[in-house]
Amino acid sequence: MIEPKVSVIITSYCPESKKYLDQCVLSALNLSYLNKEIIIVGRPDYMPMYERCRTVSPSRQEFWNSTGLNHGVMEASSDSEYYFLLNDDVVLTKGCLEPLVNTLASFPKVGQVMPISNDIQGRYWLPSLMGRQAFDMNVDSPYPSGIMLVDTLCLYTQLISKRVWQAVGEFDESLKGQDDIDYSLRVKQAGYLNAIELASVVWHHGGVSAAHTLNPEKREQAKEIFNKKWAGVYRV
Repeated sequence: MIEPKVSVIITSYCPESKKYLDQCVLSALNLSYLNKEIIIVGRPDYMPMYERCRTVSPSRQEFWNSTGLNHGVMEASSDSEYYFLLNDDVVLTKGCLEPLVNTLASFPKVGQVMPISNDIQGRYWLPSLMGRQAFDMNVDSPYPSGIMLVDTLCLYTQLISKRVWQAVGEFDESLKGQDDIDYSLRVKQAGYLNAIELASVVWHHGGVSAAHTLNPEKREQAKEIFNKKWAGVYRV
């Protein structure tokens, strides 16, 4: 059986996170899932290059995570069936992608799915891995395959199918924060579900790029925009 093609899209808009991006790209190249392409979205003045990866850039000088992900999907190969969207401070485990693809293929009503992680910031974490400094790409989840349905996802790592992306649309680039919650709500609004695949695990450093780009004032502005958009439905 031929694996469906996956576009692995990594946003890297902050030069200060380069050492984390190095780990992320290495782990993406190390994935056991073979039918993939790796796209790195950088700024026009910051185009990190790696072998066996393609680097692209939006036309604007400054962009946020949502801008980078939207541009990465636009640049993805036309025969890709899934988009694996990553922050640059994530380290993938070797077998993390197969369970995510299987979830979306097996449950058509699931709109997007993410793995579990070591990072408590991400809300869905694996306690036995918390506090470990060595990021082991060969670690396996202790859980059997299974999904947990949730209202919203903290999207530092997500898999979404092309058909759902086309139904839901792009990330809202006016949101410089809470764009992940906004997207999860829109997935539900379109009639799909948000899920976590327990058999897939990744490492997440957490908030690396945001620490250099989102000051308290910008965070408050993002909350204000979000709360106005989702008034009476959801508040952050």
